[in-house]
Amino acid sequence: MKLKLIHICNDEKFIDAAINQFATFEMVESFFFIIAKNRRVSLVKNINSNVIIFGTIQEAVQKANASDAHAVVLHSIFFRISDLSKLKTPIILCCWGKETYYDINDNEKKIILLNLYKPKTRTLLQTAKSNRPLIEKIKSFIKKFGIYQLRNRQYKHFFQKLIAISTVLPEEFALIGHPEKMRFPLRYMSLKPQRRTIQTRNRAEGTTPRILVGNSLNATNNHADILEKFNSLGKKIEVVLPISYGGKEPYKKALKEFVSHLENIIPIYLDSFMERIEYQKILDSCDAAIFGHIRQQAVGNISYMISYGYKVFLYKESVCYQHFKNLGCTIFTIDDDLEKEFDHLTLDKTSAQKNNDLWFNDKDPQKYIQSMHIFFENLEKAIR
Repeated sequence: MKLKLIHICNDEKFIDAAINQFATFEMVESFFFIIAKNRRVSLVKNINSNVIIFGTIQEAVQKANASDAHAVVLHSIFFRISDLSKLKTPIILCCWGKETYYDINDNEKKIILLNLYKPKTRTLLQTAKSNRPLIEKIKSFIKKFGIYQLRNRQYKHFFQKLIAISTVLPEEFALIGHPEKMRFPLRYMSLKPQRRTIQTRNRAEGTTPRILVGNSLNATNNHADILEKFNSLGKKIEVVLPISYGGKEPYKKALKEFVSHLENIIPIYLDSFMERIEYQKILDSCDAAIFGHIRQQAVGNISYMISYGYKVFLYKESVCYQHFKNLGCTIFTIDDDLEKEFDHLTLDKTSAQKNNDLWFNDKDPQKYIQSMHIFFENLEKAIR
């Protein structure tokens, strides 16, 4: 039996990789339902006869229910659970992170509970929230005691309906704590990976080091704690801060105010969207990278820096730290290594090449395709 799958997704840059992949899988026939405001798609480029654009999620759900699809693949959750719950076919959820993790102080309960924010960042978040307009504070209060309780019940019920789950990192699947669900091994990657050439960095002695900090404006980057730690080292440092997406204006304002009081930090804010090549040039100008996420996040940025031979620093309790350590990569911790490694930011050639090899071997297309075929076989058995 040839499986027929309907993919429901937002207009996101990762979807092209999925469209390309599923076109090669002979066991399945895939149709991609992309939801875009006014049916205008900008980030998905691979538009073909199997890609259908919808203006609303309600239209897509109705079309999916009227089809003879064997299952629906949700590429993250960008839509109301109440709408997605109306799907009548088995559901496979691709978890990108935002739909699984929640902080100890969050009103919206999800699946994986973590202490997402370090002390300084948590204080900065409170400052940003206190500066919100009164109407926003009232809305938040109402949600806390009304909408969130309803959403939490809907989310829990919806999650129980899922037949399979994919996670960005394999370590996350265990954290979800639902071994009865099938693990969907989807990865948004090319089936023809290209080996990367390690970057050579020869910053002149005495020049100010430049370090990438985080990948977005999201407070889960823990910007404040990292920047204060850098500032305490007593040496000037240029810090590249990508903050063009992923957060809200009050947090951006509070972050910039916080940085303005750090005398040793020279901030380079990436405030507006950049094309990939331009962004990568900025990354290549850095000496090292530091990512303060506790949850799985910024995997693309971390992988880029590791594969090109940069030193990467993560918190020890980070899900990403565990993943790259499990791969065997040479990786450093913010907690124990940042201060002692600060004057030696260039990774040695042996470790850089090892990281490059591990990154490339982890993308073995034949192993990946085999794992997907096994999943499709198991899915067919489950839905008979």
